[in-house]
Order: sequence, then C-alpha cells, then structure tokens
Amino acid sequence: MGGLPLTIEDSPRYAYRGLMLDTARHFFSTAYLMKLMDNLALAKFSVLHWHIVDDESFPLDLPSQPTLAKNAAYSAKEVYSKQDVLDLVAHA
Repeated sequence: MGGLPLTIEDSPRYAYRGLMLDTARHFFSTAYLMKLMDNLALAKFSVLHWHIVDDESFPLDLPSQPTLAKNAAYSAKEVYSKQDVLDLVAHA
C-alpha cells in the first residue's frame, strides 16, 4: 500500500516557549523541579527561567558566602545547595 503524496511542514510560532519559576518566594523541592522540567519538555517548552534568589529570600547556599543563605532564606530546610543546582542543570 502506498503512502499519500503529502508533506507536512511545521515550526513553532515563537522562537522559544518558556516558563519563569520564582523559587526565591516559593520554594520547590529539587524532585519537583526535575518533574517540572520533564513535563515542560513533553509540552515542547525550550526555556526555564529559574528566579532562584531575590532581596526577599536568598535560598542558595554559596560556598563563597556561607552565612548568606543561613541568614537570608525563609528557613534552613528551604535552601538549594551547589550540588542541587548542578543536578538540576545536568537533568535539564
């Protein structure tokens, strides 16, 4: 059985499809962020803008500034480590 003489040309309307996630104000676990990235890929999103720190909260543990996250995060349990960031970037 032969196929139809049909060609489909498809392309995205915009250069990127993205989502901005603000974890400076609303903490999400790294497991949740990895699941979110998987779902964004399924929906053909190409950009994740991760707003990780702000003047209201600094939930990023920086080895060069060890007291910053300790004093500026909402809680000690809601902090991303350097390894967390590396794992998320590798997952992306």
